[in-house]
Amino acid sequence: MILLRSVRWRLTLWYAAVMAAALLAFAGWMWWSVRQYLAVSADTRIASRLQGLRTAIETEADESVNALKEELHEFAVEMPEGELTAVRGRGGRDLLQPAGIAEPVLWSAPEQRIGDMHIGAIRYRAFRTRIVVKGEMYDLAVATSTLEADQFLAQFRWLLIAAAPILVLIASGGGYWMSRRALAPVDRLTTAARRISVDNLSQRLAIEPTGDELERLGITWNEMIGRLDDAVQRIRQFTADASHELRTPIAVIRTSAELALRRERDPAEYRRALENIHRESEWMTHLAEDLLLLARADSGTLMLRTQPLDVNAVVRGAADQAAPIAEVRRIRINTRFVGGDVVVNGDERALHRVMTVLVENALQHTPPEGTIQIMTSTAEDVVMIEVQNSGDGVRPEDLPHIFERFYRGDPARTRQNGAGVGLAIARSITEAHGGQIEVESTPGEGAQFRVRLPLIGGRGRATVR
Repeated sequence: MILLRSVRWRLTLWYAAVMAAALLAFAGWMWWSVRQYLAVSADTRIASRLQGLRTAIETEADESVNALKEELHEFAVEMPEGELTAVRGRGGRDLLQPAGIAEPVLWSAPEQRIGDMHIGAIRYRAFRTRIVVKGEMYDLAVATSTLEADQFLAQFRWLLIAAAPILVLIASGGGYWMSRRALAPVDRLTTAARRISVDNLSQRLAIEPTGDELERLGITWNEMIGRLDDAVQRIRQFTADASHELRTPIAVIRTSAELALRRERDPAEYRRALENIHRESEWMTHLAEDLLLLARADSGTLMLRTQPLDVNAVVRGAADQAAPIAEVRRIRINTRFVGGDVVVNGDERALHRVMTVLVENALQHTPPEGTIQIMTSTAEDVVMIEVQNSGDGVRPEDLPHIFERFYRGDPARTRQNGAGVGLAIARSITEAHGGQIEVESTPGEGAQFRVRLPLIGGRGRATVR
């Protein structure tokens, strides 16, 4: 049973089974073909002997009975051993009888067709017919022995039976050698794959450029290892970034508590210490909630309370919420909403979170006297939400990483700008709604974020506010 678990042995057994079936079919076909050939040869000899008898009778038909008998006897003498002939005619006289054979036996041969008959233990191919020559009717019977043919067929059959197992064994050995040679690259790939672990995912399997399935298997393995390497790197980076983000508030909380407990202080100093602890605790709580949301999104367990809702209302609410902050920073917010019902099946709080992230991100990167454009539009079966801000925009080298967690494209970025998970959360929520989020940016011209969500409602005309 252990051997059957090996692909090499299974391939060998399959090869041997197919080869045995092929040999059996070939041997059967060969035996049948030889048998048919020998039968046709015997039938041809019978046809030739009948034609010879007809010619002899036609030649001596005008002669006496004795002259005809003598002519037929001479014809019979010239026939090889194992061939029998009998002629009866001219009033039912026996003109020719086979030597050593009882008279009635040959006349029991099949009439008007060539068939098998047995005389003793010997099989014959025989034929019996009637002809008319110059007004006289003659009965002819011809038989030829198949003893030699039957002996040859028996030897040939045993030869095939004896040769088949030997050929199957030879073929099995060849099949095992070929399967072993064919699967050798798989063994090498397996050995190399076993050496790769989480600590050395940068290694890749050596692939021979054979252009076959094994090369494609190796390429697929390397691609999978590459994806695993990227995932592990992201997990490590995520863990490091999360630890870094949590280190500062934990340090502040610990320091504030230690300073407050080091000696007696007045109530105002205790209050300031507790306020620091409370502020940092709130920061850690928000960060923990964000990380939990991202973890649920990764595992596919992000719970959304979806219902039909108006996208314009969600976007308008986020714009109104950001308006006081924009006014303090001297930033103008322009909105344009598509008219009519723009309804999607979504979670209102989650989509409001997406819009809050995008608008806050725009506020952080828009200089005073700048402008933020917030628009909705429809195209085919989707609604598109656009948030565009003026300013320096996103650097080209940062664009591919803008939605990564804890990514900091700006080295001067501080905690006041957030923990770096907002855009990652926005992408996770958007994708959980079956939508897409993307960004475009030209240096010096600001950035434009687009969110596409599938529609379940109608469309309308745009209105500007």
